[in-house]
Amino acid sequence: MSRRQRVLSQLRRWPAILSFALLAYQLYIPWSVKHLVTQDGPAHLYTAFMAKDLLFHRHSSPYHAVYHIQKSILPNWTCTILLAGIMGVFGPDHAEALLMSFCLLAGYFSFAYGVRAIAPRASPYWVLGNWLIQSWFIWSGFYNFYLGMVIVPVVIGYYVRHASDFDTRRAITLAVGLVMLFFTHLIPTLVAVMALFIVAVWSNLWRREGWRNLPLVAAALVPALSLVALFAGRSRGAINFSPEVQKAWESFPQLIFAFAVGRAGEQSLLWPGILLLVAVAALGMRGCEWRSARGGLAVSALLAFVLYLLIPDSGFGGSAVKMRFAWAVFVLAGLVICSVDRLRPLQGAVGIYVAFLLVCQLTVIQRHVQSASEGVAAYLAATEHIDAGSRFVRMHYPAPGMARRFGTESLAFNPLLHVDALAAVRRHAVDLSDYQSASGTFGVYYKPSVGDGQRYTLWGLESPGMEGRKQLEWLRGNLPVKIDYVVLVGEDGSAQAAGTDMRVVGAELEDKARLAGVNPGAVFVRVYRLE
Repeated sequence: MSRRQRVLSQLRRWPAILSFALLAYQLYIPWSVKHLVTQDGPAHLYTAFMAKDLLFHRHSSPYHAVYHIQKSILPNWTCTILLAGIMGVFGPDHAEALLMSFCLLAGYFSFAYGVRAIAPRASPYWVLGNWLIQSWFIWSGFYNFYLGMVIVPVVIGYYVRHASDFDTRRAITLAVGLVMLFFTHLIPTLVAVMALFIVAVWSNLWRREGWRNLPLVAAALVPALSLVALFAGRSRGAINFSPEVQKAWESFPQLIFAFAVGRAGEQSLLWPGILLLVAVAALGMRGCEWRSARGGLAVSALLAFVLYLLIPDSGFGGSAVKMRFAWAVFVLAGLVICSVDRLRPLQGAVGIYVAFLLVCQLTVIQRHVQSASEGVAAYLAATEHIDAGSRFVRMHYPAPGMARRFGTESLAFNPLLHVDALAAVRRHAVDLSDYQSASGTFGVYYKPSVGDGQRYTLWGLESPGMEGRKQLEWLRGNLPVKIDYVVLVGEDGSAQAAGTDMRVVGAELEDKARLAGVNPGAVFVRVYRLE
């Protein structure tokens, strides 16, 4: 090979080098702060900690009196198991950073695997993959959904890679993968099943041998669909069918790539360009590409968008359903973009465009993550005197000063919303008001002695409004266990708190309980010991 050829060969690799450099930056951010906390991440830690404690120390566990591990079929298990293992080795303080790093790596290499399976000659390491994994869902702590969705390209890629010799053994492997995907999250399972079915049918339309492997593909989908049906049949959550198509059309893609307000934080200059690239990819596909899995994926992305418009936004205990399908559109369409032959000459220019805007957002993320870490430290300082094995409830009132102080008011999520759950893990205490146990869609659930009335009232303490005093008094008289502490979050002097009963609750606690801890500086967390 001549010197010129070697130089050209190295130049062709620079998009991949740029992509790996961006990935390193993305992985660095979770470890750049002392306390990495997402909105729902602490609740995941608490559920995993309880599950592990109930499993290995059932009778001595402080959680045994209130909770039990669910034995019914339900998703949302994967991250509970992962976090339980991580905390068993590394402890709780860095568990969420480890889980986030794992999710980012899984997403990046899963997307690369999908691209390579669909287009073996294409480079799988596009900066587009870095952008797709930098989603709102990971910063909101929707870890099960995030991990499930980023694994979808592996499931699709596995079938595409083996479509020509898809036999019984591979059908069993695919079925097992889909079952594991179900136990991660429901919606990625439905997206994967939809895409696999469309890709299989679409590809077989153009083959001379016809529908040879379709029965095996259909059989591979049956176990996961059966689990979905069983879960849906037993779900307590009702479906509120109000799709609001026009509103969904106007708000697409909602917040799926947003982190904070502003053009850089919202990626408002980036995702429209990716949508344009989707259209260019669809128009630029050759006939042979349309007749391949790429055509089926393009149809799947279009159908995911139609489902985004039509599907209700809540049901089966889940919320933000439309946003989840909006991300599915980009994941499926991203596989098409990276595999279309005619777009390869644009890889360098697109890489620079995406990388520049993504770095702008990552710098915003790093700055806010550092500020939020300081807020977490202040919050935890107030809870250090909670006794191990004790039980507490958290009452969350408006705290605009806290949001301004720690820079969370401009974020698309609230990283300080569930820090009480992290405090419960660190103190080995019982956070009775944590939302995951109340929702019933996670592995740990209240025992029958805690009825629906108590469950919904505990959940309601996340935003008590004018009912906080009544709720607390009723819970103290009706829960099967004693409440030892009240963690009061909020600022009674703020305009937002004026429409709540926080001042009344605070006055009663000052009069009838003992102040056990406050955060340093301007007070937004007070911990009261009930006598």
